[in-house]
Amino acid sequence: WSSAPRHLAPRDRYLGWSATSRKRNIRFIAYNTRFLILPWVHVEHLASHLLGRMVRMLPGEWQRVYDHPVYFAETFVDTERFKGTCYRAANWRRLGRSQGRGTKVKTHHVTCSIKELWAYPLGKYFRQRLLARQQRLGRPRHQHLLDLVRRQRQRLAQQGQQRGRHQHRLRPAVAQH
Repeated sequence: WSSAPRHLAPRDRYLGWSATSRKRNIRFIAYNTRFLILPWVHVEHLASHLLGRMVRMLPGEWQRVYDHPVYFAETFVDTERFKGTCYRAANWRRLGRSQGRGTKVKTHHVTCSIKELWAYPLGKYFRQRLLARQQRLGRPRHQHLLDLVRRQRQRLAQQGQQRGRHQHRLRPAVAQH
């Protein structure tokens, strides 16, 4: 999973996004970059089962790793090679087709295969959250590190108090002149 492509007309239409909404809320969409079950693996309904498990786990894992929520998942299916059947079976929604330009091309001509865009809402109020003017994200991005340092300092201070007055005390990291 990775960050979502910026400009996808079918997704933007589906969500009702303006350019401003997209810029402000694109970080709340996760993009499934690869999904492949090797051809020699034959387990009935495995693909749709795995897709279902992934989208159930995704919001919690994304929050844990990136420290902000994710409300929508999306992926592309190359229809020259695949049909997207497993996405349909896992209740993903087909939103439309890409324009075949890729991400690094500065031209308006088709340079790669046109793909189907599939999406999966990760909650009941996904659209309202993705249209919101300002997201309440909770803690600052590195707050968990600050909390860890604070807890370690408290633990060391408690250990120092337990040792008694005449034991070594913690010294500041920077020498004071």
